[in-house]
Amino acid sequence: MFKGDSMYSNLSIDATCFFNITLRLHIPGIMSNFIDCLSHNFTEMKKALCVIFVMLAGLVSCKYDDSEIWNKVNENEARIAALEEQCRGFNQDLQTLRTIVNALQGNDYVTGVVEVIKEGTVVGYSITFSKSGTVTIYNGKDGHSPVIGIRQHTDGKYYWTVDGEWIYDGSGTGNRINAGGTAPELKIENGWWYVSYDGRKTWTKLSKATGEDGDSFFSSVTDNGDTVTVTLMDGTVFELAKKSSDLSIRFPDYGTFRFNAGETRSVVYKILNATGSVVVKAFAQNGWKADVKRNNDSEGEIVVTSPSPFTGGEVVVLVYDDSKTIVRCLDFVEGNVITPQETYSMSRGAGEIAVTVSADVDYSVDIPEDAASWLRYSGLKTRAMRQDELVFHCDRNEGESARSAVVGIVNKAAGIHEKVVIFQEGIVHTLQTHSVGSGIKIVIMGDGFTKDDLTASEGESMSSFDKWADRTMEEFFAEEPYRSFRDRFDVYSVAVESDGRNFDGSTAFASKFGTGTYIGGNDSKVWQYAYKVDGISRLTVRNTLELVILNSSKYAGTTYMWSDGRAIAYIPVVSYNTEDFGKVLRHEAGGHGFAKLADEYFYEKTITEDKVKSHKEWFAKYGFYPNADVTNDPKEIHWAHFLSDPRYSGQVGIYDGGLTFRYGAYRPTDDSIMRHNAGGFNAPSREAIFKRIMKLSEPSGWKYDFEAFVAYDEINRSAASQAYYENQMENFDEESFVPLAPPVVREE
Repeated sequence: MFKGDSMYSNLSIDATCFFNITLRLHIPGIMSNFIDCLSHNFTEMKKALCVIFVMLAGLVSCKYDDSEIWNKVNENEARIAALEEQCRGFNQDLQTLRTIVNALQGNDYVTGVVEVIKEGTVVGYSITFSKSGTVTIYNGKDGHSPVIGIRQHTDGKYYWTVDGEWIYDGSGTGNRINAGGTAPELKIENGWWYVSYDGRKTWTKLSKATGEDGDSFFSSVTDNGDTVTVTLMDGTVFELAKKSSDLSIRFPDYGTFRFNAGETRSVVYKILNATGSVVVKAFAQNGWKADVKRNNDSEGEIVVTSPSPFTGGEVVVLVYDDSKTIVRCLDFVEGNVITPQETYSMSRGAGEIAVTVSADVDYSVDIPEDAASWLRYSGLKTRAMRQDELVFHCDRNEGESARSAVVGIVNKAAGIHEKVVIFQEGIVHTLQTHSVGSGIKIVIMGDGFTKDDLTASEGESMSSFDKWADRTMEEFFAEEPYRSFRDRFDVYSVAVESDGRNFDGSTAFASKFGTGTYIGGNDSKVWQYAYKVDGISRLTVRNTLELVILNSSKYAGTTYMWSDGRAIAYIPVVSYNTEDFGKVLRHEAGGHGFAKLADEYFYEKTITEDKVKSHKEWFAKYGFYPNADVTNDPKEIHWAHFLSDPRYSGQVGIYDGGLTFRYGAYRPTDDSIMRHNAGGFNAPSREAIFKRIMKLSEPSGWKYDFEAFVAYDEINRSAASQAYYENQMENFDEESFVPLAPPVVREE
């Protein structure tokens, strides 16, 4: 018997009289295993195959057709070569991005743009900078590779991003990586993309290297004459200044200028590429007046006054320096069409939207062809002295994404367009975007909301579902620590239509009420709709929280939690009362769903051995239920560090009852959201929430520091906060209180 080792351990060849039979049984399976491993280590595997076939040739006289196997080998070789070439192209793009950032931040400018042509087709551009040399940009194709980009922050500097998210330096201080420094570098290892931000010292795993079409971080390059526009695959646009050797004058507001009779206005100008001293003169006729006011040699303004009564006219601008003279004409017409508001938004349901226009001349309305199928101009609703209200009708948006139309309001006399953007939401609506960290995603969906519930009533801007989605978000962040760390969350609503409100399995998510306060639903369908949100996929959903809001007044609530971090909370709009709904929401979604907290109430007697074992396992393996324990030893209990800390004296203890059992389980406080749906989250619960927020929103190198939590938690330890929590329990009726169903946990 010959046996291979290492990655050849599947090889087993019996050199007996039955060798031919054994060989035929094993070869296909062996080769299949080899092919599967090729992308991991192609060169070594190919050598191994050669050795094996030589051995087989010497041992047997049978014929074996290996052409199919070698075809697969060669296909993988080609795919790996393509991936390596793709990686080299990406790293070249990263260096190019760094050059562009340095040009933007160092006031460098473009001196030339040359097309790169292959086989008669423009495949890219070479851009030459005055100080930064020449870079080559190739047009890209959409694909599924990691998208490295750069984006300008509010501090005016450019920083690196990956798949649209900021890249941090791993120090735990939230420092972004400056795009003007060392460029990131990509590599492929074991079939995965890796990126290094520190000159190959450390590598971060990104995504599978599939070999699909994405082959560049750049989408396009456009030479505009005075500027060069570079567009990245993620939609980021850079405008690069372009230097010309010719004298020119630029008017930022250049076009046909609109004036009223007897009006005086200033037209700003800027001189480019002058040689020596510059002279600017303006000449007017037909009653127009024009005077030049110089700020310096390169900037100034032309002060223009129109005649009264008004007559059309133009101003001729003459510019000359030591070597050249140029002439520009400024045209002037009477009348104004002004749109004070540029963008109008409405929900996805059908309805009307009014656009305000101020005008003293006739105008027309121009709806683009691609929006004519869903947007119509209904006519003039009101007309004042110089203010009109134009009414547009929007059909219901059945698509997942939002849509928009740029409507032109055209001054008929001058042919000048004012533009108004009409924006209509799709199924997915962004309620809040994070401003700190990497953004933790919460998705709010509705079940039992009909077409009417998803459409805004006449005179209202929000549908019934929109209102409850907004209330859900506000109630979720109403209590600490969520209130203080709200800016680390992205919140979305997904409008899902049901045929009715009977929760018998016939609604969109098949929600059903069970015994007591239990709710069940179609979890798989919830994930399907969650994936409609940008940035949520099967790989990333474990770091999100899904809330299904049932259009029912029933008091109930159940949360489903998976060991990989996923969670779905099913919550009715209890009594259609925001306060009652908020209490259940914070217990189910804020407590169970996000923070993996245990119930602190009890309605059974002594905890069973299997429940003790289960609690210990889920806490040890996944960190679930840090606010309850099955020991009352003050040195061993989960919150022992609070008991020994004088800053929490009188605020944390050991109380009988928890995990739904009266005896054998313990909780840290008498009252809390996890016991009575009110009274605030207790300190161990706040710590768990703090930990998960920071873990999901900070860079991967973040480490928990108890003192950092204590510093934040000062606001909750204060006398005012303690009084606030006590006030919530002032009118609480223990006898009438009904505990919610325990969470359902599933190991993934």
